[in-house]
Amino acid sequence: MVVINNPISIRENNKVDIEKKIVDDLILKLQGFEERMEFTESGITLNKLAAKFDTNQNYLSQVVNDYKGMNFTRYLSELRIAFITDKLYNDKKYLRYKIETLAEECGIASRTNFSNLFQEINGMRPTDFIKKRLADIDDEKSREVGDRF
Repeated sequence: MVVINNPISIRENNKVDIEKKIVDDLILKLQGFEERMEFTESGITLNKLAAKFDTNQNYLSQVVNDYKGMNFTRYLSELRIAFITDKLYNDKKYLRYKIETLAEECGIASRTNFSNLFQEINGMRPTDFIKKRLADIDDEKSREVGDRF
């Protein structure tokens, strides 16, 4: 009889049980992916990232679902929108960028897709966010000038 050491088994809910070593490795790789902001690269797909991580797309998809609490597409969208929101809030030069440029900066190819995702995640369109941020900056400057006198 031949015994094959298979790293997976099927659970009752049709999810795959992945060896802890593989899961830990993928979590570590995802952490590096986030820290290096590789999610801003345009054209990333589950397939491409799985290949880069030397794994298969089913393992990667399940780890993202189980440990990030969302599917891969949502995970990527949330990383990208959080990245550009932080830039808009903390780096004034981004407030002068066109919406198309903001989309490109975070790896989203379509202006419309970017605007829709931004609104879905932040509760307002990027143009409204920029206007509000500019008004907040003006208010902060006014208070600073007022505090001097």
